[in-house]
Amino acid sequence: MKIWEDATFDERNDIVFSGRNKAFGAYELRKKYNITVTYIIGGVLAFSIILTGAKKLIDNRSNEAELTQDMSNIVVDLTPPPPAEELP
Repeated sequence: MKIWEDATFDERNDIVFSGRNKAFGAYELRKKYNITVTYIIGGVLAFSIILTGAKKLIDNRSNEAELTQDMSNIVVDLTPPPPAEELP
């Protein structure tokens, strides 16, 4: 009796609504429920992916701005270190 366990199963809905007013609304809601839930889940996933991608893109651009600093005015001291002291 798998048919009766799933309220959105098409054959069950046809049996329940046979001889009744299918234009009332409940039949259409049950008939379109699965596709509606699929669209909602897909939309949430797409929104999450877009939001995550936008954040990574913004973070990447801010890191590039930090890396492109002018390095021509930096002075590096390359004098050799003092000689090591010998231990007795």
